[in-house]
Amino acid sequence: MNRRNVFPGVHYRDNTLYRMYAYGDGTCPRARRASERLISLPMHLRMGHAEVRRVAAALREAVSERMTG
Repeated sequence: MNRRNVFPGVHYRDNTLYRMYAYGDGTCPRARRASERLISLPMHLRMGHAEVRRVAAALREAVSERMTG
């Protein structure tokens, strides 16, 4: 995504990754998997349709590349 000038952010981080909530190897395997896979796509109130289409196209291309690997 970054190569396409689209910069997603961290959507969710498993709380057991924070020192104050850490319990051994983690206690929430589903939360851990989610935090490894979820991203936040760029969005804001002033995004026009063209920008939304560009972000969506970049996401489709990145997923396609990853699946054909």
